[in-house]
Amino acid sequence: MKNKQAEERIIEIMDEIVVLSKEYELLKNQKFTYNRDFSQERIHEEYVKESENKKYNNSYDIISLYVASFLKLRGVPTKSQIIYNYLVEEKQVSLSYSNFQSNYLKKIHDDNKINVDRAHRGYYQYRRKSN
Repeated sequence: MKNKQAEERIIEIMDEIVVLSKEYELLKNQKFTYNRDFSQERIHEEYVKESENKKYNNSYDIISLYVASFLKLRGVPTKSQIIYNYLVEEKQVSLSYSNFQSNYLKKIHDDNKINVDRAHRGYYQYRRKSN
């Protein structure tokens, strides 16, 4: 008698395991489709956010023209910190001050095509072409 009851109980447990594993697979598939849809929505939101916010590549050509036009408008020797603040706040260029001062300003000063001169230590001015 005990053997028969144990066999029946084992069969009941096996049936429950089958039902539970089917439910698990269904829930797993639903979660996977939800996560995939969520990640696609998130990618789209990030794309929209980036396209709304103007982000420029830190291209030397663009930054050098911004600096030259800013200095031309100012007309007086300008501190490099003020030029940097203009680029970051007005033109939304993302770069560090040390990188701007050490690399970009040095390149701009050495470039013959860009009319920017170093007026004094830390100050730059627009170079007017003389005929």
